[in-house]
Amino acid sequence: MASGSRKFLQSPLLLARLSAILLAVAAPAAAAPAEADLTPRQAQLACATVVVSANALCYGTTPLCLRETLTFRRLEGSTTLAPHVQTHGHPALSGGTVAALDYRATSWTCAAGKYGGSYVAVLMVRVSGAECGECQYLRLYHPNGNLVAATLKFDAAGRATGDEKGAILVQELLGRPWPEGLKLIYDR
Repeated sequence: MASGSRKFLQSPLLLARLSAILLAVAAPAAAAPAEADLTPRQAQLACATVVVSANALCYGTTPLCLRETLTFRRLEGSTTLAPHVQTHGHPALSGGTVAALDYRATSWTCAAGKYGGSYVAVLMVRVSGAECGECQYLRLYHPNGNLVAATLKFDAAGRATGDEKGAILVQELLGRPWPEGLKLIYDR
């Protein structure tokens, strides 16, 4: 090693900067839940000419998930989206709270359209488990990944209200208010 390089590495200013960087990186990691507590969940659904992949990162075997995505894969490309993005602090089994999605995808099906074609229907369920009118809702997707209708809508704060227009559109497109044959997405 050249003597100039050794002097550079021995510089007190450089060592102070490196220490500050290491502390800045290590501190948030220590405050965050351990990565070992997060478990990936995956599933696939074939629907017409598309394969939909569900991917979630959840806290062990609990219903609490940090994030969840759906990927619609077609010959001409793919679309990835998050079916629900609002998160809040939820009680963790080990005590304290963890950031988790308010709703997560639990069931899905490839639903035949009333006038032909297919739709991907996804049932979203509130993780708090409370009995209420807004504890579950349906999201209906075109096979290209575009959301066609949802039976709930959310304001900027994440508060849910019924979406009558969305429910009417689901009824019109499927010929019934709710799809048949919903299957669990993940095995836990």
